[in-house]
Amino acid sequence: MKTRIITALLSVVICANAWAFGRIGHDAVAAIAEANLTPAAKATIEKYLDGKSIVYYASWMDNVRLQPAYHHTDGWHSASFDANGKSKVWKDRYRSNLGINTEMAKVENGGYKNMTDSAVAVSIKILVHLIGDMHCPGHNFFEDKSQNVYFYLDG
Repeated sequence: MKTRIITALLSVVICANAWAFGRIGHDAVAAIAEANLTPAAKATIEKYLDGKSIVYYASWMDNVRLQPAYHHTDGWHSASFDANGKSKVWKDRYRSNLGINTEMAKVENGGYKNMTDSAVAVSIKILVHLIGDMHCPGHNFFEDKSQNVYFYLDG
């Protein structure tokens, strides 16, 4: 009886940790990204994040997604892909590609220089988070119409 209880408890703990991405997953993806930034890019990003690392803000969107000002970003946390692995918007829910494209359009090619510092900071935080979400299997939907196979990995 004791063995069954211990096994059940361990199963719950192990399964919960295996499913979780949360802060640890976002921090890991951000740390890998940060390690691959050029020194100039890192300095520019830290300027807008008040000297803080992108790892510090990796889970920021999960904390603000339901606030009125950021409610429009709620569906940006998941992605969908077609049979060729191409990102696409599907049923208005899986659209992190929309969020990434929206923020990149604002900041790329020097566009960030025409934005307020706080707007640049928000764009950086959103991009760091959404790129983390794209690397989490639990935030993605894969579709293979040729095989009539649909993989829902988003919980």
